[in-house]
This record gives sequence, C-alpha cells and structure tokens, in this order.
Amino acid sequence: MSEEQKRTILCVDDEQDIVDSLFDELMDSYHVLTTTDPIKGLTYFDTNDIALVISDQRMPQMTGSKFLAKVHEKKPICKKILLTGYSDINAAIDAINLGSVDKYFNKPWDPDELIEAIDSLLSIYKMDEFFDRVLKQGKDMKATIKAEESRSRGFQDFLDNYSTALCIMDENGIIEYMNNKGAEIFKFDSPQELIEKNFLELCLADIQPSDFIEQYVTMGKELKRLSVKASDGSMHSLPSTLVCKDTEKGRQLCGIVFDTF
Repeated sequence: MSEEQKRTILCVDDEQDIVDSLFDELMDSYHVLTTTDPIKGLTYFDTNDIALVISDQRMPQMTGSKFLAKVHEKKPICKKILLTGYSDINAAIDAINLGSVDKYFNKPWDPDELIEAIDSLLSIYKMDEFFDRVLKQGKDMKATIKAEESRSRGFQDFLDNYSTALCIMDENGIIEYMNNKGAEIFKFDSPQELIEKNFLELCLADIQPSDFIEQYVTMGKELKRLSVKASDGSMHSLPSTLVCKDTEKGRQLCGIVFDTF
C-alpha cells in the first residue's frame, strides 16, 4: 500500500514505551501518529485526517474514555479503541455504551487481534466516510438549490414587474411567458390568460402569421413597430424588438419586447 493510500491512526498513551510499541506494530500498514499527551492528541485533528484512535484508559491528564469522548465530538465517524487494565473494564464498557468507544483491548494486547480489529473498524470507517460525504454533498446541494430558487424568484419578480412588455414564445408563436405589462397592453386580467395561446394568431393586426414568420424571422427583416390588437378589439402600433435565435433548423422565434404606449 502506498503512503497516499494508508489511513492515519493516532496512538495516545502516557507511557512512551507503549506508543513506541504500537508504532512498531502498525507502521507498515498505516500512517501512525503518536503522543503521550491526550490534549496534544486532540490538536492533531486540526491538521490530519485521522481515521482511528487508540488510547490508554489511565492517563494523568485525562482518562482515555474522556479523551475519546472529545475525539467523538471532533470527528464522530473516527473509530476509537480503548486500551485498559482488568480493573478498568467497567469504564471501557460504559464508554462503549455511550458511543464514544468502538472496541477495547486489555493490556497486554495480542498484536494480530488488534490489527484485525483495526482493519475491521477501518472498513466501517470507509463506509461512514462515504455516507458522511454524500450527506454533506446533499446538504450543499440543497443549500445551492435554495440559493438558486431565491435568485430565480428574484429574477422572476423582476421580469413580472418590468415596465416594458415582455413576451416569450416558441418558434410557432405559442406564448410561454408574458409579464404583467404585456397583459395590461393586450387587455387581459393576468398574464396567465395568455399562456399557451398563439400570439401570432391572437394579437397580430395587419399581417398573417405565416407572412410575419417569413419576413421577420426567416428573412430577418428589421422590425421597428408592430400593429397588434388587444382583447377588447382596440388596435395599437407599438415600437417592438423581435428576439430570435439561430438553431440547426434555422432562425427561430423566441419572443417580442414591446415599448409601452
């Protein structure tokens, strides 16, 4: 296994001989950090991606179970092994029940059994890490979606209340969007009354829809004013800007912007 692929393990014991022994046993398979100071051990989480911690129970600065509880607060998915003497078994069991310790070993431990337990816990850690990442990405995505929805609502409000009439339609002239000013110009109570209606058939006053498409869309003739009719039958000549786009099928209609009158 390359150095980049090795998981990082932190070993904490107030006896230097113990952490040296753990380092010798684990260094070939893992990236091993050691310290005799549990308080210093907590600071290692600030600069290292620690997957598993092995801690002694009896230490002068704080007990191992208390130290691992603090580790749990810092990084809940980090796996935790407590090393105990026979007199500390109850403390180890209590720590397991509280969720701050995953497994305990009595001193002296069996190196093979310890490595087997580490490998098993790291397999669980890998899955926890995956789900933790998915959850974080889900939260980030949700926040992004909310932000986009907020921006979208703001843009929608801007268009709806823009002082110039805006009409968005498909290449056949079917209205997909009309703002409030457009509904006002064409004498409709609300823009929704115009949605999915054919603007070219409904509102053009003195030109056939096919001729309009041929001249102003296909041939690209400049449109300066457009004669339109409102729902009450009144006629108006409005300064207008045609919006088109070039596609693989040719030039297609997108919409019309009308100056107010």
